[in-house]
Amino acid sequence: MTKQDILEYQNNLRKSPIEDPENRLIGTYNGRQMILLKFFKWLYYPEEDYRRRLTPICMQGVRKLPRKEKTSLQTF
Repeated sequence: MTKQDILEYQNNLRKSPIEDPENRLIGTYNGRQMILLKFFKWLYYPEEDYRRRLTPICMQGVRKLPRKEKTSLQTF
């Protein structure tokens, strides 16, 4: 599996702004990115302590998407 395969899978999740006006796909994209990163770290370095595992080449450059909305904190 290559970085291009992972990016194609992740980009398959994208929707148009009309289909997803609240940009909920960003949370889905970021959640799957975290799961894929943990999986490939484990796959490439199974004997290494999880804190010392390096990012495999196939996941280098696959970043989380920034959130578009800022949450507003309400004070009471």
